[in-house]
Amino acid sequence: MGLWFSSDFTGRELRDDERQFLNVLESMLKEVAPAQVDPADSRLTAEGANCLIVLVPHRSLAGLSIVVWFEPRRISISWALVGTLARRHDDLDLGVWVARFQAGGESTERWYQTAVEGVRAELSRSIEVTVSRRLPVSGERQVEFRLQIDGRRKTLGSVGRREPRRFFFIRRAPKTTADIYTVRFTDNKPPPVFFGSNVENWFGPQSHT
Repeated sequence: MGLWFSSDFTGRELRDDERQFLNVLESMLKEVAPAQVDPADSRLTAEGANCLIVLVPHRSLAGLSIVVWFEPRRISISWALVGTLARRHDDLDLGVWVARFQAGGESTERWYQTAVEGVRAELSRSIEVTVSRRLPVSGERQVEFRLQIDGRRKTLGSVGRREPRRFFFIRRAPKTTADIYTVRFTDNKPPPVFFGSNVENWFGPQSHT
């Protein structure tokens, strides 16, 4: 593998089936070449010996990531807003699940390909980005990320500062305004807002293979 998945924080040797799946996934990612993903930002981690986790973050949206969970009999896809993974995988566990592909009667190659096509679809999924600003504009802002799944809006999380509560008889809280954008990992142009993914610090000071 080249730049894709070169940052390995699994802490163990990858199994042959994991390597085979990653090869299929990497081939698709190279073909699609999503403009808002830096291959060098992709990360591998794991939960135990039987669950490989692949993270594909947006290059400029605060750690917003497509997460692929590879297990011997199941491949799952979720979305997460990642801040840190240095000690726990809480940011991943709190993500939104969008697809699961169970191993069945089809060949392993076909199973991998079907799951990877699911990842391809997520690269084009619309993400709603809401930027709330205080008025008068002070530079402080909060950003929320949402997905549309089966006709329902699912909140992935938020970053930035909230306006603190104030008692109305002491001081009226300043008004806020919100800008709403729709972005995709495959967009040719970067989003109108930038919040660094901080991927280089997700796993703390530990080294990767």
